[in-house]
Formats: sequence, structure tokens, C-alpha cells
Amino acid sequence: MRLIIPAAKIVPEELQMIGKLPGIIYPINKKIVFDYLYEQYKKIVTSFDIVCYENYESVERYLSRYKDERINIQVLSELRDLGYTIYQSIKEIEDSVIINFSDTIVLDNIFDCVEDSFFCQKEYMSETWTYFDDQNGVITDIYDKTSANSEQEKKFFVGVFKFSDSKFLKECLEKAFENKDRKINSFYYALQLYSQHIPMQAVMTDNWFDIGHVDNYYNSQLEVKAREFNHITIDKDRGILRKTSDEREKFIGEIEWYLKLPSDVEYVRPRIFDYSTSYEFPFVTMEYYAYHTLHELFLYGDLSLQQWTDVFNRIRFVCRDFKRYCLRDKGITLALEDMYLTKTMQRFEILRRDSRFSAFFDKTIKVNGSLFPSLNKIESMLQRVVPELLYDVDTFVIIHGDLCFTNILVDSNFSFIKLINSCFVLHKYNILNTFNIFFNKCSYF
Repeated sequence: MRLIIPAAKIVPEELQMIGKLPGIIYPINKKIVFDYLYEQYKKIVTSFDIVCYENYESVERYLSRYKDERINIQVLSELRDLGYTIYQSIKEIEDSVIINFSDTIVLDNIFDCVEDSFFCQKEYMSETWTYFDDQNGVITDIYDKTSANSEQEKKFFVGVFKFSDSKFLKECLEKAFENKDRKINSFYYALQLYSQHIPMQAVMTDNWFDIGHVDNYYNSQLEVKAREFNHITIDKDRGILRKTSDEREKFIGEIEWYLKLPSDVEYVRPRIFDYSTSYEFPFVTMEYYAYHTLHELFLYGDLSLQQWTDVFNRIRFVCRDFKRYCLRDKGITLALEDMYLTKTMQRFEILRRDSRFSAFFDKTIKVNGSLFPSLNKIESMLQRVVPELLYDVDTFVIIHGDLCFTNILVDSNFSFIKLINSCFVLHKYNILNTFNIFFNKCSYF
């Protein structure tokens, strides 16, 4: 069985703030849509056939990291409607096929359904979806993105279809092309013809995402993938995120960072609704933002130079704003060393235990033709240089502590940022009462 993914068009205009991307490579929860489809189908299908046209170069670039010979990218010579795109992908094959729209993720398993079937859902008719009536497996009527009034809910196509006879499907598409008087997309016209000879089962599903519409896309962002030691649940009705963590000491420090920020820089963090810094069971509930992380924008977006300039200007502003809160204390050196050296050495140890990174510790590293020292040498250099740099430091200000791309949320207009997952470690030693000063003045190093 082959998987056909029609991906000829870019996402709608309201989703193009991060670039004019085809749905198959649009980011969702730190992945692209194809990552989800690949995981779902990789053990079952014999081929991934992705049919492109608009911005096909980006699809080729993003999917080149997959080393799976079953992935085939086909570029159309011209752009027509959905039926034409599908026809071009199946005209040379006779296998059974699954058609999965490039903007659709269904978490239910189509392989548990009968040989000829498709997923559907119900709602009152609008211009958002393509609706249908069916009886005994035959699709009797199709309403293609119509605003017609309906007193009852109607079924609509979700975007995943399974066909046992691709040869007959081709014949139905050819008849659709010949019919110049049809009022619906050639694919749905062919689907109706197909069902008249080979009945198709309409399978209701609630377990699906559609990123082809901005409202549904942001709802799909509600599934957040946390680090392995963090646990996140989201109340999507209230837009509230609840977080706990196995690394309690670090997590308590994160909560303290949120709480101790001066009121006029609280704009950088989500609103806090409830929390506990009890070591037995720390937690925090906060406002949830379905924004992209800077990590997603960098890996999967197609931002202009001006958009990147706007983002980094926002980050620069926040860092400068933090600098307004400044303390001087000669006893701060040990705390700074703990942050900048000890924490770094701990991360090196984690990498050292990971077989994927072991070679980088002993051998010179080559990146884009340039040579860099091994991680062992870098580690040795840091142990010598960091204490020297911190020797005369007696001033500290608020910082985030882990200001990497995954911890920066950017709104859709690139007009402001939110910072999450701050990094603060509670220290067990007393250095001239520095930590009392820290908490009293809301500073962070």
C-alpha cells in the first residue's frame, strides 16, 4: 500500500506569517507535519509519494534529512485542482493507496478500517469544509465549501482516504476531468463516482488535527512536548498550562524566577495562576500561549531578514531592560562560577554519557570546513578561563539563565516575546548573604 500526500499548495495567507510553506513542512509542536505522518505510516506503507508545486524546493530541503528510499517527491509541471494533483501521483501505479492531505493529522489508525474508507466529522455547514450525504456506502451528494443553510449537522471529509482499487480511482478522475459542467472539485466528483461502484465506509473521528485553517492550527498546538523530566498538561478550555518536574530543585528555582521578577518586567513571563514551591510536590499553573518557539522558526520557518531583525531587537530590549536591576557584591563570584562553569561541566557529563556525542570529546570537530577543538579541550579551556573572567566581577543583574531558542516564544506579529523554562539553581552555601540580597532585590544570575 502506498501513501499519497498531495502538497501542491502553500498554507493559507493567515498562516504565512512564518513563511509561504506547504502544509507538509509546516511546524507543529517542534516538528513538521511530515514527521507525524512518517511515524504513523513508516511500518506499513511501501512508499511515501509527496506531490508538490508551490515552494517545492523547501519540501526537498526539509525532507532531505530522511534517509528512507521510500520517500519520493514529485514536482508537478503545472498547478490545477486537488484531483489533478492526486491523478499525477497514481497514474503509473496499480497498488492500493491511502491519500492523506498534507495539512491533516489523524491519530486514529486508518488500517483498522475496512479496505475502502475515509475519516469524517460532523458540524453545521460553512465554507470551511467539504460536506457530504451518504447511504449504504454510497456518497449521494457533496457540498464543496458551501455556506448553504442547514438545520442539521452534516458530515464533512477530514482528509484521509483509503482506496483498494487505484486503477478504478484513476478512471473516475479521468471522467471528472471530462465533465466540464461539474460544480465540485474533480477529486470529490471522482470520489462520488468511485463509491457508486465500490462502497466506502465513512468513519467518524474526534482524534485529528487540521492545520489548513488558522483556528484549528492553534488548537493543534495544545499538545506540548515537554522535556523527559518535565510533565505538562493543558486545560484547553481555559488556556491554562500546569507543569511539574522530576528535577525538583531546579524546578523550584524556575518558579522562584517567575515570582521574583520586578513587576515592570513581568511582561516577559506567562501569567501565574497558582504554584507551590514545596519540595514534596512543586507545581505551577500559568497562562498557555500557542506561539511558535524561536527554535521552530529557525528550523522550519522562512522568515525574512526584517522579521529576524525584529525578533532579535525584542530580545535585545528585554536584556537591556533586565540590566536596570543591578546589585554589587564581592561575594557573588562563587555563585557566578556555579552558574557559568559548574552547570556547564554538568551538561558536558550528560553529553559524555550519550553515545551520539562521544566522538566529539576526543576528536577535532569539523563544521562547514572549519576545524574546532574537541569537547575535552574546550572543557579544559573553560575550567581555566571562566574563573579568570569572573575574578574581579562584583556586579550582577537579572538574566534568564537558559536563553536558548526553545525557551523563547514569539507572537505571530513578531512584536513581543515570552520567556519560559528559566534556569536557577538554589545553592547550599552561604556567601556573604548574597542570596538574601538576591531574593530581596529580585535579581537573578
